[in-house]
Amino acid sequence: AGTQLYIVGAPASFTADAGTPERGAISIFTEAAFARAGSHAVSRTCFYPVPKVDSMLLCLTRRPDARAFHPETKKLIREFFTQRRKQIGSLARQLGSKLETQNSKLETVLATWLSHFPSHALDPRARPEDLTLPAWLELDALLSAPA
Repeated sequence: AGTQLYIVGAPASFTADAGTPERGAISIFTEAAFARAGSHAVSRTCFYPVPKVDSMLLCLTRRPDARAFHPETKKLIREFFTQRRKQIGSLARQLGSKLETQNSKLETVLATWLSHFPSHALDPRARPEDLTLPAWLELDALLSAPA
């Protein structure tokens, strides 16, 4: 169960590094649990009908310290990536007030998360794809902490 193989149609998005345009929520979730052990291109002609996207066989190895995000954190990370061109600071404030009715501590958690950015050399003007895994894991820890 340590190594898993996947055929994916948008391979770059599954294992994209922070700071790249391909980075998205799926990249963060994958990085938290798996390391990329290898890949192999799969020709479009191997499929019928022939798809319009390239495919790749990804070999992912489960990390010994694999993490699964809390469902609420996963939902929030996906929300951050729906508006990729906005800065993380303004997005956090916007989402905090928008989603506050669903989670009474969300606005406070997001403000605390943003206040930690300078100590991690992060800038609230960064875009969601610029944040590294530790920043997202900190958000998860803050959201899943008991009230």
